[in-house]
Amino acid sequence: MTGMLDLTESENVKALLNDANGRLRGIFVHRTPPESYTPTTTGGLDADVFTALSNATLVSNYCANTLKAPVFVVVSGLYYTGTDLTDLTERTDNTAAVLVGDTISGDGCAIGLLAGRLAAMPVQRNVGRVKDGSIYSAGYAYIGDKKVENTDVESIHDKGYITLRQHVGRAGYFFTDDPLATLPTDDYNGIAVRRVIDKAYRLAYNAMSEELLNEVSVNDQGQVSVSYAKSIENMIENAIINSMTVNGELVNDPADQNDTGVECLVDPTLNVLATGKIVVSLRIKLFGYAKFIEVNLGFKIITQ
Repeated sequence: MTGMLDLTESENVKALLNDANGRLRGIFVHRTPPESYTPTTTGGLDADVFTALSNATLVSNYCANTLKAPVFVVVSGLYYTGTDLTDLTERTDNTAAVLVGDTISGDGCAIGLLAGRLAAMPVQRNVGRVKDGSIYSAGYAYIGDKKVENTDVESIHDKGYITLRQHVGRAGYFFTDDPLATLPTDDYNGIAVRRVIDKAYRLAYNAMSEELLNEVSVNDQGQVSVSYAKSIENMIENAIINSMTVNGELVNDPADQNDTGVECLVDPTLNVLATGKIVVSLRIKLFGYAKFIEVNLGFKIITQ
Protein backbone atom coordinates (compact mmCIF):
# COMPACT_ATOMS: atom_id res chain seq x y z
CA MET A 1 0.00 0.00 0.00
CA THR A 2 2.96 2.28 0.65
CA GLY A 3 4.06 1.71 -2.93
CA MET A 4 0.60 2.43 -4.30
CA LEU A 5 0.71 5.86 -2.63
CA ASP A 6 4.31 6.69 -3.59
CA LEU A 7 4.27 9.91 -5.61
CA THR A 8 7.78 9.25 -6.91
CA GLU A 9 6.41 6.32 -8.92
CA SER A 10 4.73 7.26 -12.19
CA GLU A 11 2.41 4.27 -12.67
CA ASN A 12 0.41 4.15 -9.45
CA VAL A 13 -1.76 6.68 -7.63
CA LYS A 14 -0.20 9.69 -9.36
CA ALA A 15 -1.15 8.35 -12.78
CA LEU A 16 -4.65 7.58 -11.51
CA LEU A 17 -5.10 11.10 -10.16
CA ASN A 18 -3.78 12.78 -13.28
CA ASP A 19 -5.96 10.64 -15.54
CA ALA A 20 -9.03 11.39 -13.43
CA ASN A 21 -8.51 15.15 -13.91
CA GLY A 22 -9.93 16.06 -10.50
CA ARG A 23 -12.94 13.72 -10.50
CA LEU A 24 -11.76 11.66 -7.51
CA ARG A 25 -12.94 12.80 -4.08
CA GLY A 26 -11.67 9.89 -1.98
CA ILE A 27 -9.07 7.13 -2.37
CA PHE A 28 -9.38 3.76 -0.62
CA VAL A 29 -6.21 1.68 -0.47
CA HIS A 30 -6.23 -2.08 0.07
CA ARG A 31 -4.14 -5.07 -0.85
CA THR A 32 -4.60 -8.83 -0.75
CA PRO A 33 -1.16 -10.31 -0.08
CA PRO A 34 -0.19 -13.79 -1.33
CA GLU A 35 -0.49 -16.66 1.12
CA SER A 36 3.31 -16.69 1.43
CA TYR A 37 3.37 -13.10 2.73
CA THR A 38 4.73 -12.68 6.24
CA PRO A 39 3.87 -9.23 7.63
CA THR A 40 6.20 -7.17 9.74
CA THR A 41 3.82 -5.99 12.43
CA THR A 42 4.39 -2.84 14.41
CA GLY A 43 1.97 -0.76 16.41
CA GLY A 44 -0.62 -3.52 16.25
CA LEU A 45 -0.84 -3.67 12.44
CA ASP A 46 1.24 -4.45 9.38
CA ALA A 47 4.01 -1.84 9.23
CA ASP A 48 2.90 -1.14 5.66
CA VAL A 49 -0.23 0.55 7.09
CA PHE A 50 1.67 3.35 8.82
CA THR A 51 4.13 4.08 6.03
CA ALA A 52 1.16 4.14 3.63
CA LEU A 53 -0.58 6.57 5.99
CA SER A 54 2.36 8.96 5.77
CA ASN A 55 2.35 8.72 1.98
CA ALA A 56 -1.41 9.31 2.00
CA THR A 57 -0.85 12.77 3.46
CA LEU A 58 1.66 13.57 0.70
CA VAL A 59 -0.89 12.44 -1.88
CA SER A 60 -3.61 14.63 -0.37
CA ASN A 61 -1.25 17.62 -0.29
CA TYR A 62 -0.38 17.03 -3.93
CA CYS A 63 -4.03 16.90 -4.89
CA ALA A 64 -4.95 20.09 -3.02
CA ASN A 65 -1.88 22.20 -3.79
CA THR A 66 -0.98 21.05 -7.31
CA LEU A 67 -4.13 19.60 -8.86
CA LYS A 68 -6.50 21.93 -6.94
CA ALA A 69 -8.74 18.89 -6.39
CA PRO A 70 -8.50 17.79 -2.73
CA VAL A 71 -9.07 14.18 -1.69
CA PHE A 72 -9.11 12.16 1.51
CA VAL A 73 -7.46 8.74 1.75
CA VAL A 74 -8.45 5.64 3.73
CA VAL A 75 -5.95 2.84 4.29
CA SER A 76 -6.87 -0.73 5.22
CA GLY A 77 -5.69 -1.68 8.72
CA LEU A 78 -4.37 -5.13 7.81
CA TYR A 79 -3.03 -7.82 10.15
CA TYR A 80 -4.50 -6.49 13.37
CA THR A 81 -2.72 -8.15 16.31
CA GLY A 82 -4.87 -6.86 19.16
CA THR A 83 -1.93 -5.46 21.13
CA ASP A 84 0.03 -2.21 21.38
CA LEU A 85 -2.05 -0.40 18.78
CA THR A 86 -0.47 2.87 17.62
CA ASP A 87 -2.41 5.93 18.75
CA LEU A 88 -3.44 7.85 15.63
CA THR A 89 -4.73 10.78 17.70
CA GLU A 90 -1.10 11.78 18.22
CA ARG A 91 -0.49 12.20 14.47
CA THR A 92 -1.29 15.14 12.22
CA ASP A 93 -2.53 13.33 9.10
CA ASN A 94 -5.84 15.19 8.83
CA THR A 95 -6.61 13.95 5.33
CA ALA A 96 -6.11 10.24 5.99
CA ALA A 97 -7.80 7.48 8.01
CA VAL A 98 -7.31 3.83 8.88
CA LEU A 99 -10.11 1.26 8.96
CA VAL A 100 -9.85 -1.83 11.16
CA GLY A 101 -12.38 -4.67 10.89
CA ASP A 102 -13.82 -7.12 8.40
CA THR A 103 -16.82 -9.34 7.67
CA ILE A 104 -14.66 -12.46 7.89
CA SER A 105 -12.22 -13.59 10.54
CA GLY A 106 -8.57 -13.00 9.75
CA ASP A 107 -6.17 -10.34 8.62
CA GLY A 108 -8.26 -8.42 6.10
CA CYS A 109 -10.34 -5.26 6.10
CA ALA A 110 -13.84 -4.46 4.79
CA ILE A 111 -12.80 -1.22 3.17
CA GLY A 112 -15.35 -1.69 0.40
CA LEU A 113 -18.17 -1.31 2.94
CA LEU A 114 -16.77 2.03 4.04
CA ALA A 115 -16.25 3.25 0.47
CA GLY A 116 -19.78 2.24 -0.51
CA ARG A 117 -21.43 3.87 2.49
CA LEU A 118 -19.52 7.13 2.00
CA ALA A 119 -20.32 7.19 -1.71
CA ALA A 120 -24.02 6.93 -0.89
CA MET A 121 -23.97 9.73 1.71
CA PRO A 122 -24.04 13.51 1.38
CA VAL A 123 -20.74 15.08 2.30
CA GLN A 124 -21.80 16.41 5.73
CA ARG A 125 -22.94 13.01 7.04
CA ASN A 126 -21.00 10.96 9.58
CA VAL A 127 -20.51 7.42 8.33
CA GLY A 128 -21.49 6.06 11.75
CA ARG A 129 -24.94 7.71 11.69
CA VAL A 130 -27.37 5.20 13.22
CA LYS A 131 -30.40 6.49 11.29
CA ASP A 132 -28.87 5.21 8.06
CA GLY A 133 -29.04 1.63 9.30
CA SER A 134 -26.44 -1.08 9.72
CA ILE A 135 -23.71 -1.59 7.17
CA TYR A 136 -23.59 -5.38 7.60
CA SER A 137 -26.14 -7.84 8.97
CA ALA A 138 -25.52 -11.04 6.99
CA GLY A 139 -23.42 -12.64 9.73
CA TYR A 140 -20.76 -11.78 12.25
CA ALA A 141 -18.20 -9.01 11.84
CA TYR A 142 -14.65 -9.39 13.09
CA ILE A 143 -11.69 -7.37 14.24
CA GLY A 144 -8.75 -9.62 13.57
CA ASP A 145 -9.82 -13.13 14.49
CA LYS A 146 -12.32 -12.08 17.18
CA LYS A 147 -15.95 -11.19 16.78
CA VAL A 148 -16.62 -7.48 17.19
CA GLU A 149 -18.71 -8.13 20.30
CA ASN A 150 -15.72 -9.87 21.93
CA THR A 151 -13.25 -7.07 21.10
CA ASP A 152 -12.35 -3.92 23.00
CA VAL A 153 -13.87 -1.66 20.34
CA GLU A 154 -13.74 1.38 22.62
CA SER A 155 -9.94 1.29 22.85
CA ILE A 156 -9.60 1.04 19.07
CA HIS A 157 -12.01 3.95 18.63
CA ASP A 158 -10.23 6.07 21.25
CA LYS A 159 -6.95 5.63 19.36
CA GLY A 160 -8.41 7.24 16.27
CA TYR A 161 -9.35 4.29 14.06
CA ILE A 162 -12.56 3.71 12.16
CA THR A 163 -13.89 0.33 13.18
CA LEU A 164 -17.08 -1.68 13.63
CA ARG A 165 -19.48 -1.85 16.53
CA GLN A 166 -22.94 -2.97 17.58
CA HIS A 167 -25.69 -0.88 19.15
CA VAL A 168 -27.72 -2.59 21.85
CA GLY A 169 -31.16 -3.54 20.62
CA ARG A 170 -30.30 -3.01 16.94
CA ALA A 171 -29.47 -5.69 14.39
CA GLY A 172 -26.26 -5.63 12.41
CA TYR A 173 -23.02 -3.68 12.65
CA PHE A 174 -22.26 0.02 12.37
CA PHE A 175 -19.16 2.13 11.96
CA THR A 176 -17.98 3.69 15.21
CA ASP A 177 -17.20 7.16 13.83
CA ASP A 178 -15.23 8.77 10.99
CA PRO A 179 -11.95 9.99 12.57
CA LEU A 180 -8.94 11.06 10.57
CA ALA A 181 -5.45 10.27 11.88
CA THR A 182 -4.95 13.55 13.69
CA LEU A 183 -5.35 15.34 17.01
CA PRO A 184 -8.92 15.47 18.37
CA THR A 185 -8.51 19.26 18.58
CA ASP A 186 -7.76 19.54 14.85
CA ASP A 187 -10.53 21.42 13.00
CA TYR A 188 -10.32 18.75 10.32
CA ASN A 189 -10.56 15.68 12.54
CA GLY A 190 -13.20 13.67 10.68
CA ILE A 191 -14.08 12.53 7.18
CA ALA A 192 -17.40 14.41 7.15
CA VAL A 193 -15.69 17.69 8.04
CA ARG A 194 -12.99 17.02 5.46
CA ARG A 195 -15.51 16.25 2.73
CA VAL A 196 -17.45 19.44 3.44
CA ILE A 197 -14.41 21.69 3.32
CA ASP A 198 -13.08 19.88 0.24
CA LYS A 199 -16.35 20.42 -1.61
CA ALA A 200 -16.34 24.12 -0.73
CA TYR A 201 -12.71 24.29 -1.92
CA ARG A 202 -13.61 22.75 -5.27
CA LEU A 203 -16.61 25.01 -5.80
CA ALA A 204 -14.62 28.14 -4.94
CA TYR A 205 -11.77 27.06 -7.22
CA ASN A 206 -14.15 26.37 -10.09
CA ALA A 207 -15.81 29.76 -9.68
CA MET A 208 -12.57 31.73 -9.36
CA SER A 209 -10.79 29.94 -12.20
CA GLU A 210 -13.18 31.76 -14.54
CA GLU A 211 -11.55 35.00 -13.40
CA LEU A 212 -7.94 34.06 -14.17
CA LEU A 213 -6.30 36.76 -16.37
CA ASN A 214 -9.61 38.61 -16.53
CA GLU A 215 -9.69 42.40 -16.44
CA VAL A 216 -10.16 43.79 -12.92
CA SER A 217 -11.60 47.25 -12.28
CA VAL A 218 -9.54 49.17 -9.71
CA ASN A 219 -9.71 52.47 -7.83
CA ASP A 220 -7.18 55.31 -7.88
CA GLN A 221 -4.91 53.39 -5.46
CA GLY A 222 -4.81 50.31 -7.69
CA GLN A 223 -7.05 48.36 -5.31
CA VAL A 224 -9.94 46.22 -6.47
CA SER A 225 -13.09 48.30 -6.91
CA VAL A 226 -16.01 47.85 -4.54
CA SER A 227 -18.33 46.75 -7.33
CA TYR A 228 -15.91 44.14 -8.67
CA ALA A 229 -15.19 42.80 -5.17
CA LYS A 230 -18.91 42.46 -4.51
CA SER A 231 -19.44 40.59 -7.77
CA ILE A 232 -16.72 38.08 -6.83
CA GLU A 233 -18.18 37.62 -3.35
CA ASN A 234 -21.66 37.02 -4.75
CA MET A 235 -20.36 34.61 -7.38
CA ILE A 236 -18.58 32.37 -4.87
CA GLU A 237 -21.33 32.52 -2.26
CA ASN A 238 -24.00 31.63 -4.83
CA ALA A 239 -21.93 28.70 -6.12
CA ILE A 240 -21.73 27.23 -2.63
CA ILE A 241 -25.31 28.09 -1.64
CA ASN A 242 -26.73 26.44 -4.76
CA SER A 243 -24.58 23.31 -4.43
CA MET A 244 -24.36 22.90 -0.65
CA THR A 245 -26.69 25.05 1.47
CA VAL A 246 -29.84 24.21 -0.49
CA ASN A 247 -28.94 20.52 -0.24
CA GLY A 248 -28.54 20.63 3.55
CA GLU A 249 -24.77 20.20 3.48
CA LEU A 250 -24.14 23.44 5.39
CA VAL A 251 -25.89 24.87 8.44
CA ASN A 252 -28.07 27.93 8.16
CA ASP A 253 -30.57 29.37 10.61
CA PRO A 254 -34.08 29.09 9.08
CA ALA A 255 -35.17 31.97 11.31
CA ASP A 256 -32.56 34.25 9.76
CA GLN A 257 -33.18 34.81 6.06
CA ASN A 258 -29.71 36.31 5.68
CA ASP A 259 -27.95 33.24 7.07
CA THR A 260 -26.79 31.14 4.12
CA GLY A 261 -24.09 29.13 5.90
CA VAL A 262 -21.36 30.78 3.82
CA GLU A 263 -19.52 34.10 3.88
CA CYS A 264 -17.08 35.38 1.28
CA LEU A 265 -14.98 38.54 1.52
CA VAL A 266 -12.51 40.00 -0.99
CA ASP A 267 -9.52 41.83 0.54
CA PRO A 268 -10.00 45.45 -0.62
CA THR A 269 -6.53 46.62 0.49
CA LEU A 270 -4.30 44.75 -1.97
CA ASN A 271 -2.84 46.70 -4.86
CA VAL A 272 -3.93 44.58 -7.82
CA LEU A 273 -1.92 46.66 -10.28
CA ALA A 274 1.30 45.97 -8.36
CA THR A 275 0.70 42.35 -7.37
CA GLY A 276 -1.69 40.94 -9.96
CA LYS A 277 -3.38 39.18 -7.08
CA ILE A 278 -6.87 38.99 -5.59
CA VAL A 279 -7.22 37.47 -2.11
CA VAL A 280 -10.55 35.98 -1.07
CA SER A 281 -11.54 34.79 2.42
CA LEU A 282 -14.20 32.08 2.49
CA ARG A 283 -15.94 30.77 5.60
CA ILE A 284 -18.59 28.08 5.84
CA LYS A 285 -20.75 26.92 8.75
CA LEU A 286 -20.48 23.23 9.67
CA PHE A 287 -22.91 20.94 11.47
CA GLY A 288 -22.25 19.68 14.97
CA TYR A 289 -22.51 15.94 15.64
CA ALA A 290 -24.17 14.21 18.59
CA LYS A 291 -21.26 11.91 19.41
CA PHE A 292 -22.28 11.67 23.06
CA ILE A 293 -25.82 11.74 24.42
CA GLU A 294 -26.42 11.99 28.15
CA VAL A 295 -29.87 11.42 29.63
CA ASN A 296 -30.61 12.40 33.22
CA LEU A 297 -33.26 9.93 34.35
CA GLY A 298 -35.24 10.01 37.58
CA PHE A 299 -38.70 9.88 39.13
CA LYS A 300 -41.12 12.73 38.82
CA ILE A 301 -42.16 13.80 42.32
CA ILE A 302 -45.68 15.02 42.77
CA THR A 303 -46.12 17.40 45.66
CA GLN A 304 -49.44 17.90 47.39
